[in-house]
Amino acid sequence: MKGFIVRFVSNMIALWLTVRIGQALGLQMRLGPEKGGGAFSVVVSAAVAVVALGLANTFLGRLIKMAAVPLNCFTFGLFGLVVNALMFLLVGSGILEGFRVKGFLAGLYGSVVMGALSSIINQLVSPKGTD
Repeated sequence: MKGFIVRFVSNMIALWLTVRIGQALGLQMRLGPEKGGGAFSVVVSAAVAVVALGLANTFLGRLIKMAAVPLNCFTFGLFGLVVNALMFLLVGSGILEGFRVKGFLAGLYGSVVMGALSSIINQLVSPKGTD
């Protein structure tokens, strides 16, 4: 249970960092309400977005990846990046109030950078011996 909470919080931090860096690069990404709201609303938006991303990747992402195995083999696995970008775009398309991603490039950036940051943060903070 402790490991799950650590991974969940590290994914929230990774999402927040991804959006902040993406905004600095000029990508159309937002975490938190459009108007008003403080740090608490950003934390809640990040938590809801992480849960939604996890559910989308677990169910819909796996179905798409299984259906696209021939295309994934043909592109040497690069199509998996496209599927992950589409899942990031799907969750950020307006389904959630506090998380917006506009454009395929922003979705591709978000999926790659969040995956990398999440992996790095998890390696740094995860308790050893728990999974």
